[in-house]
Amino acid sequence: MPYFDQTTIITNNALKKMRDYGLKHEVVRDAFNHPTKEEWSKIPGCKSYIKTRKEDEVGVIAKQNEQGFWVIISVWWRKLF
Repeated sequence: MPYFDQTTIITNNALKKMRDYGLKHEVVRDAFNHPTKEEWSKIPGCKSYIKTRKEDEVGVIAKQNEQGFWVIISVWWRKLF
């Protein structure tokens, strides 16, 4: 798994989703670090970090591993209007 930054790992699945949605690392990092809201994910042990922007939302699904690193499992995007 490649590193997202020094304390965050991003999975290949999340990287693929970023490519599919055309999301840049900066957008995903902002959603993760400064979410508008947080909620438990349907994936056990994971939380969704959601950033609401003007016309869309970016979501990051992540959990903390045994070593204390944050692992980004997946990302998503949706248009609000």
